[in-house]
Amino acid sequence: MITYLKGDLFADDAEALINTVNTVGVMGKGLAYQFKERFPDNFRIYRDACSNDEFSVGQVLLVRNVHGSSPRFIINFPTKAHWRGKSKIEYIESGLDDLVKVIKDKGIKSVAIPALGSGLGGLPWSQVERVIYEKLSDATEVEWRVYAPNDTPPCARSLNLTVGRALLITALNQYLTHTRKKQMSELEAQCLLYILDCVGIALNKIEFSKFMQAPYSDVLHKALGKMDGDFLYLSGINKPVDLTLITLEPKVVSKAKSILDKQDMSNVMISKVMDFLSGYESKDGMSIVATTLWVSKQMKQDFGQIDESELIQRVSELISKYRRISDALIRCAYERLIEEELL
Repeated sequence: MITYLKGDLFADDAEALINTVNTVGVMGKGLAYQFKERFPDNFRIYRDACSNDEFSVGQVLLVRNVHGSSPRFIINFPTKAHWRGKSKIEYIESGLDDLVKVIKDKGIKSVAIPALGSGLGGLPWSQVERVIYEKLSDATEVEWRVYAPNDTPPCARSLNLTVGRALLITALNQYLTHTRKKQMSELEAQCLLYILDCVGIALNKIEFSKFMQAPYSDVLHKALGKMDGDFLYLSGINKPVDLTLITLEPKVVSKAKSILDKQDMSNVMISKVMDFLSGYESKDGMSIVATTLWVSKQMKQDFGQIDESELIQRVSELISKYRRISDALIRCAYERLIEEELL
């Protein structure tokens, strides 16, 4: 049985506590450092195992706590290879497989688990939570007490993949494919969907009525949050849009493609936009293009025409609050928009 909790892991009376570690024998920060201070014997055993190359990702190290009644065991769980590196979801997956084997072998009935690889590890909690659920839900004889990050909303499940969501996933995936990246910022997503909206690929009820580093939609922001954990994974959800990162779930990308194919919806227009954005696929680049388009449309609406010098000045004033951009880059984006007949 899996129970989700918030609070102090060390206050839990579970038989075993999970300590997130690396495989080079260092407990220098975060939860691992607290374990080092509280359970020095565990640290020495863990450090020796690392020094002797007896401990690697994909396996856990169980240490009996001989100096107290609770917890009975400390289980060192490697979420990263080196302390300087980031956690990887495959380390969590293989580590959980080994954890289940060790727990069953020792007959342990309750385990307190932190947010494996999240936080300092850099993995989106929604992605980690899904893996934990998949790996541990069948071991019903064990009471798994999972301590979620304090700033994380409850994970939703069984969200329907509608045509609108499929279109959103497909657009984000095409952007990531073009950039050859595994993640994109919400800032890039907001800019991309705004540009798609301007060329006629609109998602229902998404309006860009604000400016937050670029044209911004509250509806899109909330939609991404609702999809978190089912169709994509967000990390840094309480951070500014340029620091919130989006990772897509590969299985969902395939399903989204199937849905669009059934609806006879073409990806041609999205592909054309991706070609147009070539060279601008970054937070700065997308912000320049989307903001230039945003200001151009406002000037056309207010004055019936666009004055290039005034346009550059306005765009520079908006973006310079967040990042340094030269007038030349704004002018190039404006010329590109004209070439592509977006203005």
